[in-house]
Amino acid sequence: MQINCQIPTPREYVKTMLDLAGYTEELYGKTILENSCGEGGILVEIVRRYIIDSRKHGYSDEAIKIGISRDITAYEIDAQCVCICKKKIWICLLKSFNLKILHGT
Repeated sequence: MQINCQIPTPREYVKTMLDLAGYTEELYGKTILENSCGEGGILVEIVRRYIIDSRKHGYSDEAIKIGISRDITAYEIDAQCVCICKKKIWICLLKSFNLKILHGT
């Protein structure tokens, strides 16, 4: 029996980590890897910042969608977490930013 020891990263830690890593501006074209995305606590903030910053710099929604697909990579081995993470990303993209998700994401 496998025991899953996932611990979500608190939101204030997420913001501090990304700030310290310099993931704050001119994000279009900057690649990032979330190697254990869990339910998406860090990944959602990455995508949120990416969209806000890309729009601030005048990128079209189509360019932003391509950029997200190209510049942001995430992995997770727990299928249930992947489903939850995808739903959170969907809500972030679709509801908060009115950005349609790419096919296959």
